[in-house]
Amino acid sequence: MVIEALGSEHWRDTSRMQNEVSKTDGTVVTSVGVRNETELERYDRNLNELLGELRVALPGVQVLFAFLLVAPFNQRFTTLTSFERHLYLATLLSTLLAAILLISPTLIHRFHFRLGEKPYVVHATNLWGA
Repeated sequence: MVIEALGSEHWRDTSRMQNEVSKTDGTVVTSVGVRNETELERYDRNLNELLGELRVALPGVQVLFAFLLVAPFNQRFTTLTSFERHLYLATLLSTLLAAILLISPTLIHRFHFRLGEKPYVVHATNLWGA
């Protein structure tokens, strides 16, 4: 039995863990067990899980971005130093970039969905959305 430390109090048995391997009969062996799914079904599952995770994260980023857009209309915004204004602008642009990256998997899916490029869609959404 091989035991691996995962932080101060977390441990797991790695003796039975395997990498995900696709078999020719359509089954997929994972570290959790065996799934009877084709490669296309696995891509569908991965894409659905990823888009579900993005649906949770995106509203928070949108609320933060909306708050940052309203902040300059506050009366005390004029009292900020030059450094604080630059910090505000950097935060605003970072939030804008985060929103764009979280929205991009939906756009990638929409553009490539009908072309049958599911593996590309899953790979690109993992790259841009993660």
